[in-house]
Amino acid sequence: MERRKLVAASIGTYGAHLANGSEYSGSYGCTAEYLQQWHLPKLQYLVQLQPDLLALETIPCLDEAKALLRCCAQVDEAATLPVTWLSIACDSHTTLNSGESVEDFCRLVEDTYALSTEKVLIGVNCTHPQYVSSILNIFADNCHTTRRFVAYPNRGDPWDTDAH
Repeated sequence: MERRKLVAASIGTYGAHLANGSEYSGSYGCTAEYLQQWHLPKLQYLVQLQPDLLALETIPCLDEAKALLRCCAQVDEAATLPVTWLSIACDSHTTLNSGESVEDFCRLVEDTYALSTEKVLIGVNCTHPQYVSSILNIFADNCHTTRRFVAYPNRGDPWDTDAH
């Protein structure tokens, strides 16, 4: 039996291009609106390439999650958004790297920018494996019952921004 091969396009965090370690905290010094303007052209371009999946990953703060969800809604009005996941990076069982709560992330996804549960998944990545089960439980307790989840933790080693 031949397995279907899928191609996923990926958009990472705004802070990665700053090269100052802010991708780990989400402390960018800009607004969600600015982040939306920054991410939108990249998202539009990738959707035009028609990937099978779209990964918006390692998001450390709610402002960036909000910006990306707004971009998804905007792109979905003009084109067909592929199955997309928005995954957060967490530094504990209950908080994103920014210190904001995973429950607030769920509310943002479900209440403010309720995109199709079939089209937009949520997840957690680049997070210590010991936190993943708790985070997935928070998702399950706070998200629509048909929302699907993805998880791909890191090895659990601490990141030393001064050494890298």
